[in-house]
Amino acid sequence: MTTHQNRSKARTRPGDNPTGEMVHALRKRHGLTQDQFGELVFCSLRSVQEWEAETRRMPPITWLAYLHILGEQDLPRRETAGKVTD
Repeated sequence: MTTHQNRSKARTRPGDNPTGEMVHALRKRHGLTQDQFGELVFCSLRSVQEWEAETRRMPPITWLAYLHILGEQDLPRRETAGKVTD
């Protein structure tokens, strides 16, 4: 399955995964510790640490779950190759 864009190791094709900076900013904006953040969607502290350090990619569906649970109305946008995508 390494050909799927969200599973690719290549940094040039990030897919729809949020960056570590986006994950960190969302968590801090809501005043949550990494442990509390993980508990919201039944993820381990280790997963949250790896997402923020960008040693592991957060699945896009998990990102959407966090946004829904935390009541985020505007989805953070990511810039890729000079273009802004939603």
